[in-house]
Amino acid sequence: PLGLAATNQSINRYGTRYAKYVFDENLRRLAKPEKILTPLAETSVWWQPFVYETPREGEAEQLVVNLLNIPQQATPKKEQDKHPKWDMSPGAAPFSLRLTLPAGYTATGANFINPFTLAVTPAAMQADQVAVPAVGKWLVLVVDLTVAEHTPTLAAQFGPPRTFGVQRD
Repeated sequence: PLGLAATNQSINRYGTRYAKYVFDENLRRLAKPEKILTPLAETSVWWQPFVYETPREGEAEQLVVNLLNIPQQATPKKEQDKHPKWDMSPGAAPFSLRLTLPAGYTATGANFINPFTLAVTPAAMQADQVAVPAVGKWLVLVVDLTVAEHTPTLAAQFGPPRTFGVQRD
């Protein structure tokens, strides 16, 4: 499947234009994103494995949330087809995400990026909630954060445990 994505011109354009949110080796994945993000309604959008934190620059960083509307238990229409057609849902209904940021973090704004058109749209934020529009296939939510000095990173608090450079028992 990844090989097929490499031939998709739209995805290549997104990966080139927004490499900071896709290919940056310094992106840190959050292993427990549900500690800071909570959907306020039932949703079929798949987001939990695809939440990242960008490297901190001064007192700013970003939370990158990939919102995917893909068949989670789909089967191809033709088993022998070299390029199967998946039963895709027509789109996920709008919902809201609640941000529960730890002390030292403040959300200052948010935008959605459509990876297929590269359109950037401001996200409607009220207090600690972000309104997510209907997700056709893939939408990227980027939340701008200000961070107080000496505040541990989100990845340090909610990410996978560090293994590189850590002494083993």
